[in-house]
Amino acid sequence: MSMKGSKYGSLENHSKIDITMDRTLRFLHEVDISGLDNYYRFKEGYKPNYSDTECLAVETCAVRRRADALYEKVVEADLAKYADDIRALSLIDIPERSEWILDPHFKMGLGDLEFHVIIHHGKFKKATDQLVHLDFFFGKLQVRIRPNRKQRGRVKVIHPSDICNVPDGGVKTKAVPTNPREARGLYLVVSADDVKLFTHIGKLVRRICDAPNELGEFGNHCDGSGVYLCQRVDLHPVPGRGLNYEEEIVEEHPFKIHHSHLLSVYQMEHINSTGNRLMYDVRKRFGGLTLPCDEPDGKEKARQTKERVTSVIESIHDLEERIYNARKTPPPPPQPGPIDWDKVSLV
Repeated sequence: MSMKGSKYGSLENHSKIDITMDRTLRFLHEVDISGLDNYYRFKEGYKPNYSDTECLAVETCAVRRRADALYEKVVEADLAKYADDIRALSLIDIPERSEWILDPHFKMGLGDLEFHVIIHHGKFKKATDQLVHLDFFFGKLQVRIRPNRKQRGRVKVIHPSDICNVPDGGVKTKAVPTNPREARGLYLVVSADDVKLFTHIGKLVRRICDAPNELGEFGNHCDGSGVYLCQRVDLHPVPGRGLNYEEEIVEEHPFKIHHSHLLSVYQMEHINSTGNRLMYDVRKRFGGLTLPCDEPDGKEKARQTKERVTSVIESIHDLEERIYNARKTPPPPPQPGPIDWDKVSLV
C-alpha cells in the first residue's frame, strides 16, 4: 500500500472495507470486522492513504455490491410477477373453440415467447405465417403482433377471430414441417383429435421421429400420415434475465400426435440448438434423426467443422484467383530453336 495521497481520499472515505479479501474487500487493520487480533491495528491517530488502484478496487467492490442487491430485487420482483400471472391465468375460463387462441394454458406454457400462426382476416391478413404472442392485460388475454420487427415496443392487438376463423381449405400454420431434418424446433400443442391427448394441450414438445407404423417400426421418412412421436419439455423462466428460459425434458412417456395440432414456437438458433442437444439421448433411443451438432460435444465439433469448411472455401477461392491471374498473364516470347551452322555465313 502506498502512503502518498490519492484522489480517492483516505481510509475515512472507505471504512469497513478490506481490499485484501476477495469477497469483502475489508482492510486488514479493521480488526473488529475482520476477526484479526490487535497486532494488525494501526497506531492511534494514524490515518493511512491508499493508492488510486487500491481505492478503485474498493469503489468497484461497492458498485458490485449495489448491483448484486439490485439484481436480487429484480429476481424477487420477477418471481412475484410470475406467481401472480400463473394465479390469474388459472382463474380464466377455457374459451370457446371459436377463440381457441386465447386458451390460458398456451400462455402458461409459452410465457412471453412468440409463435407462428396464419392470420386469415383483418388488417394483418397474410397467406404465410407471422409471429404473434399472448399478453395478459387487465385480467384478459390478448393476441399481439409487432408489425415492425425492429421496434420491439410497438405492438398491435389482433382480434382472435382473425386467426381462429380458418376458411375452408385453410390451415392454422404452415410453419410445422413434415421433413424430419427440418422438424427440429419447439412446438406448442394447441388441439387434439383424441380425448386421451387433451391433457397435452398447452404443453410444449419436441419431435422424436415418425410415430411407429403397424409393424411397430419407428422412422424418419414421414410416410405422409404426418403423425409425430413427441417428447414433452418444459421451459422455466430465469428470473432477472428478461425473456431467458431454461429447458428440460419432462419425465413422461412419448406420445403420438398429428403435426396439424402443433404450432411452431420461435426461438433463436443457439437456444433451439441447446434444446436439440437435450433430445439427443431420447432420439437415439427411439431411432430418431440426430445430427453431429446434437452430440454432447457437438457444439465443439460443429465449430471445428465450420472452421474446416471455411478453410476449404478459402483454399478454393485462392486457387481460383491463381488460375484467373495465370490466364491473364501474357505468354512468354518464343525461344530460339537449334542453330543450323551450315547455313550461317561467317563472311
